[in-house]
Amino acid sequence: MTHKQKPLVNSAPKIFFAHGPGDAAGTLQNWALNVEDDSIIAKTYSGQVFDIAKQLGSELLVITDNSKSHTLTADNISVESCPRGDMGSGWKYWLNMKKHADSIARRANEFGADVAIVSLHYGLLSLAAFRKYQIPVILDMHNTLWPMGFEPNLFKRLILKVTTMRGRNGLGAVVAVSPECGRQLNKLIGEKSIFEHIPQYPVSLQYLNVDNKFISSSENGEFRILFAGRIEKIKGVFDVLDAAEILIREGYSHVKWIFAGTGSAECELKTEIERRNLSPYLELKGQLCRMDLTEELVKANATITPTRAGFCEGSAKAPLESLIAGIPALLSSVVPASEVVKDAAIIFSPSSPAEIANSVSQMLDNHLHYVSLCENSGKLKHLLFEKQFSFKNAVLGALKKTLGQSLLTL
Repeated sequence: MTHKQKPLVNSAPKIFFAHGPGDAAGTLQNWALNVEDDSIIAKTYSGQVFDIAKQLGSELLVITDNSKSHTLTADNISVESCPRGDMGSGWKYWLNMKKHADSIARRANEFGADVAIVSLHYGLLSLAAFRKYQIPVILDMHNTLWPMGFEPNLFKRLILKVTTMRGRNGLGAVVAVSPECGRQLNKLIGEKSIFEHIPQYPVSLQYLNVDNKFISSSENGEFRILFAGRIEKIKGVFDVLDAAEILIREGYSHVKWIFAGTGSAECELKTEIERRNLSPYLELKGQLCRMDLTEELVKANATITPTRAGFCEGSAKAPLESLIAGIPALLSSVVPASEVVKDAAIIFSPSSPAEIANSVSQMLDNHLHYVSLCENSGKLKHLLFEKQFSFKNAVLGALKKTLGQSLLTL
């Protein structure tokens, strides 16, 4: 089927947002009441897109994997459920990804979208699906294409190139959660306009009062290290257990690890903690709302993000949230947030419990080093509260680039 090229938009554009996972419908309900979504600590991406639609006077349709739907008739904003389901593996995975991308693009065409913001969650095959309907795409990259520092082999790179070949000309711009996301895409398909952003946080957290009391190995008390994220093997949670055992053997028995989050490995992690008699040193908090997670940040002496090399981490919020509390971030070298937290972090190799343990002992054995990391963390805190770095600002830039100067007059 052939479709005519859409004309330049001279009125408020109709925006289609393929959001992916997450409760965008619940966020929309809170947004209508002018209430921040308390289920996560950061500002929601969907909420910022709702703000854009209202600012531009645009009709907005959001597609999500979540089972919930909601519509605000007065504001012309709707959230529809379109679960992706089990995609299988091997060739079935690619076939199902293509089918799902086609169905999402077809819904955008039915909606009459002038532009589509499409999460990488829907795969690079979605570029060709939307190009078939001449709907320009803004690719929303919350993950990298491959783990940072681990270049794909020739075969995988060829697959990635093939999946983007038919749709790359329909890609108007890219919104990237880290510089690494943009670098990888440009390396794969050539130069595209990249609009980077840093996750932003409610202003109520900007002036959080934190007392980062240093606890050395010779003092009574806990040195608390917070893991906040999904409880999955690929996220390195079992490497933390191994590191905890190393530190206990070396005499750092006052280190306390706090896990905040849920995931498929949660039961196994709990069983393993009990089997190794590590319950006094590790605590599972489950999924925490913003208030409770903020309380854990206030009590923490450091955060840890031990992601393994098999996961395509886009940025990771936990190292950024350490800046709110003015504490160091410990993270593996595959976590792109390292480019933001910089001198407020200690970086270790992925899947290396020994290096995790060494990172902790570095802080405990050198008070001045720990204080320096905390000071650097505090100096970077402002990045999480400046509108110029927001997802909303990045999307607006991408819309202007994709739709032309007509958007500037709205």
